[in-house]
Amino acid sequence: MTCATILLKCLILPLLYQEVNAEFVIEWVNCTSDNHEISRYEVCSVSSNKRNQQTFSYYAKIFTTVSACDTRVEIIYLTPPKPLTLANISFDACELLKGRKRFVAAKRLFDIIEKHTNFNHTCPYNHDVFGTNITLAPEKLPFPKPHGKYSVKISFYVNGKANTMMVAGVGRVM
Repeated sequence: MTCATILLKCLILPLLYQEVNAEFVIEWVNCTSDNHEISRYEVCSVSSNKRNQQTFSYYAKIFTTVSACDTRVEIIYLTPPKPLTLANISFDACELLKGRKRFVAAKRLFDIIEKHTNFNHTCPYNHDVFGTNITLAPEKLPFPKPHGKYSVKISFYVNGKANTMMVAGVGRVM
């Protein structure tokens, strides 16, 4: 083996090992709603399942019919030297459920929670929305996951008004 080949293996193998063994640790999560006449979070929690994996659950009580839901997902890598935005995606959640092929990045993120939520049909929504035991599997996320601290913020702008439902959290990849 040449010196260049050995050096290349020494650089690439640790990166592959890091990617395969990535594990999420959620430090905190917060769910808020600006307008309690439209919606309120009843549940917003992180717990551990039998396999010692962290899971996220939420229950949003909806008091009005949702006919439009503009959504924004921001994922920021907080580890120094400076924050790096990994994802900043905006989409209409109602349109995502009509035709997922048009929203490739949003679809990949939605695929993670799809089996654990009742958010499964197009608008209008006139019932509560919930998700239970959502496990954050590192291999399903559509971007690199270097070890470090992350911030995730998901904002929902309901019916085109300034009322915001938001889920925000901080965690790290180990």
